[in-house]
Amino acid sequence: MTHDPRFDDAAKRQCSKDIKLFDECEIFVAKAGSGRLVSCLYDHLGNITEPSCRYFINQMQAVVFNDWRLTEYFADACMPDIKRLECGRLDDDNKAVCI
Repeated sequence: MTHDPRFDDAAKRQCSKDIKLFDECEIFVAKAGSGRLVSCLYDHLGNITEPSCRYFINQMQAVVFNDWRLTEYFADACMPDIKRLECGRLDDDNKAVCI
């Protein structure tokens, strides 16, 4: 879901001024569908000045971080710990399911 280019398009519309403030986020504008623009803006949430951008990022956070299936980078980065600790996951017919 986070790799859908429509999320990047919405972020560009809602956060155009703030994106220009954060060089590390601006590089993701050209990489539509990477899922990194919204994440980068979330990392800078405390410094976002546009109310529409702050609202958009808060809404995205509410959706994405409440459903672990949508947090691809989190799962990829933490997979060794997830497997080792067997936390937050159930196996159903050899298919991992987040709980």
